[in-house]
Amino acid sequence: MHTREAEEALRESEERFRSAFDHAAIGMALVGLDGRWLRVNPALCEILGYSKSELLATTYQAMSSDKPLCVYASQNNQFQFARNIKQLLSGEIRSFQLEKSYYHKLGHIIWILMNVSLVRDAQGVSSYFVAQIQDITERKQTEAALQESERRFRAIFDQTFQFMWLLKLDGTLLEANETALNFGFLQPKDVVGHLFWQTRWWTSQETQTQLFSAIAQAAKGEFVRYEVDIIGAGEIVQTIDFSLKPVLDETGKVVLLISEGRDISDTCGTLRERVAALHERKLALSALRWCEDEFRALSEASPVGIFRVNPQGGCIYTNPRAQAICGYTFEEALGHGWVKFVHPEDRQLCFSRWLQAVTANQEFIGEMRSVHRDGTIRFCRLKTAPIFSDQKELIGHVGTVEDITEMRAIEKMKNEFISIVSHELRTPLASIRGSLGLLASGRLDNQPQKARRMLEIAALDTERLVRLVNQVLDLERLESGKIVLAKHLCNAATLMQQAIDAVQPLAEDANINLTVFPLSVEICVDSDRIIQTLVNLLGNAVKFSPSGSTVILSAEVQWDKKDKEDKEEIATLSPLSPPSPHLLFKVKDQGRGIPADKLELIFDRFEQVDASDSRNSWGTGLGLAICRTIVEQHNGKIWVESVFGEGSIFYFTLPRSET
Repeated sequence: MHTREAEEALRESEERFRSAFDHAAIGMALVGLDGRWLRVNPALCEILGYSKSELLATTYQAMSSDKPLCVYASQNNQFQFARNIKQLLSGEIRSFQLEKSYYHKLGHIIWILMNVSLVRDAQGVSSYFVAQIQDITERKQTEAALQESERRFRAIFDQTFQFMWLLKLDGTLLEANETALNFGFLQPKDVVGHLFWQTRWWTSQETQTQLFSAIAQAAKGEFVRYEVDIIGAGEIVQTIDFSLKPVLDETGKVVLLISEGRDISDTCGTLRERVAALHERKLALSALRWCEDEFRALSEASPVGIFRVNPQGGCIYTNPRAQAICGYTFEEALGHGWVKFVHPEDRQLCFSRWLQAVTANQEFIGEMRSVHRDGTIRFCRLKTAPIFSDQKELIGHVGTVEDITEMRAIEKMKNEFISIVSHELRTPLASIRGSLGLLASGRLDNQPQKARRMLEIAALDTERLVRLVNQVLDLERLESGKIVLAKHLCNAATLMQQAIDAVQPLAEDANINLTVFPLSVEICVDSDRIIQTLVNLLGNAVKFSPSGSTVILSAEVQWDKKDKEDKEEIATLSPLSPPSPHLLFKVKDQGRGIPADKLELIFDRFEQVDASDSRNSWGTGLGLAICRTIVEQHNGKIWVESVFGEGSIFYFTLPRSET
């Protein structure tokens, strides 16, 4: 019973793994220890630009030497890859992840994120590598473009002679440029996170109240400008041309405030000086606006989540994709608000590692779970990089966030499949090996009856496993289109009689009567595949029918009900294309029948009416799935009608053009 349940679990797991492997949105491959591609999915072929046959016909090493497929970002990266492979084989690590650049078949460079693990057999011997490959070229290009845009933005923001500040809508200061900080002899920690009107630049209660009102006005979308005195180090007072400009998102909503001020203390004397100062200010503002627009256009259109943080680790920007992945709004993510959307179990570790990386001015790479308001949980991968000014001072971090929920689900199914192969098949395989080993040892030389029985058991189990593998491969080739149907004109009666002849020995052994009502009709089909279908259906009917009962094979030309009613009318209106009939085959038995809830499921892989069928009839649960594939590739249909306890009738149709 345990072995049967294990086999069923293995079949279900293999089906899920195969489906997930072939339909995964990311590239997946099984690679032999010698570097040969064993299996690749369509997504990997699309990423690398090679067809499946091109990859399977060569080894990884041969491809790399013939056309340099792999271009390592550095020598250290190459050594790291080789070291990781060695650690996998030695059992030091279970998997590793690495970013690498590759040459596409067309010659351009692509970036991938590779996750590699090793599969071992039941005895712990290394079998093959499993690789998950994700195309991150867009992310890399976006990161490079963002860093360049951020660098240009910072060059203007920090090197301009004007005072500049970035504010939240409530007046909280997010950033101040070097000109403003140096004027007040301040550090970012002295002012960032404080209410702007309460910082040291403002000289009196009057200017603070005026600024408070100006911020409230700008937060409503208005441009505010006036002259005001500010105080710097050593109580130096300067008069500045001060302005507050609202920054709008794509929907027209105010999301940030940019404030700037130009010292006009020494430029109030002549009209020429005032005009020159105003012109310089307009040029600087135009350049800053261009950088802002470029950054926003890149970010808003990016398929990758993007965010920015200030030197203190507080979030100052998130793009729409980051908001969709993590479940927060722009305002909710500001500062450390994003932490509330991290899964409680991940929050402490993730936040502490994040602050540690920010404090050390290092890159941060990590995974976490985000919890949306509706309770949906998404797995996310974060990566950040520090941004430095031309003076090598930290000015913040730019980061990306990716939704890896689907990748994690595929990884889980892969691990489940490997676990079943490693643990649940160990007992039957060990039994076969033990039986043969016992025979080879000579201890049963004087017990020929027992030795013969053990050989029979081992042979039957081996034959069953071989049959299972062959049917899996046969079904795979049919579904993937690797087997092309060789259609030609055949007589249906001939096909029916050949199928009956093939099943006759099985029927005689089971004391079952076979009856055939042949129909002499010409059809254009692959005769071998149709005979295979009929033999499978007849064989099932014999295996599951009681001794002395009868199995009947018949066929008839049939029209669809609607075609039957409209045949004459349609033929009259369109004599060149009258409705086409089809040939209906029936296999009727007097067996135990099929429950109503199984009538559809039995055509799926590894599905059987009773779990004990696979053991008692040496079936694999793949025969009806193969029949369905063959019939559907002939543009036909297959189904079953049954009364439980009385018998079943299997039907399938094949198109037939009238002559």
